[in-house]
Amino acid sequence: MGTYDDPVTFASSPREFRVGSRVYVPRLKKYFVMEDSCASCISEWRRNHRWHVDMWVGGEGGDMASVLA
Repeated sequence: MGTYDDPVTFASSPREFRVGSRVYVPRLKKYFVMEDSCASCISEWRRNHRWHVDMWVGGEGGDMASVLA
């Protein structure tokens, strides 16, 4: 749902965020919780401490305009 009590999942490097960390994204008006890692997130963090977060914002087949709406 994206509420504080029912956040949407996001992936990152465990060195950026601890599993279970919650973040709020004002543009999307949703909370996200760190529940997974992603290879490119880990690689970017190791290489140059660049923040990289992958957020789940919808199902397959959606388009960017629908996601942002």
